[in-house]
Amino acid sequence: MAGFFVKEKAISMILTVAAALSAIFLISGFALDLMRTDIAAVSSAKLINTGLYVLFAAPILRALASAVIYASRRDLLFFLLNLYAVAVIATSYFL
Repeated sequence: MAGFFVKEKAISMILTVAAALSAIFLISGFALDLMRTDIAAVSSAKLINTGLYVLFAAPILRALASAVIYASRRDLLFFLLNLYAVAVIATSYFL
């Protein structure tokens, strides 16, 4: 059971790092946008987009990490449910 909590801590770390990276990209993009130059505008848009992509990837990474945990515990039902969640989240991004 202790191994399960270590894996949950890893999932927590994934979400924390994803949120921090997203915030760094978004804040950098908004700060660069305030410079009001053509080059800064292109770079700021790329930074903001990258921040949003990282933020969007966090739920997928969390569901994949959960699927790995359940696969290592040989819990087929929850493994399949997490894969289904990944499919639904990924599909929702493209619709």
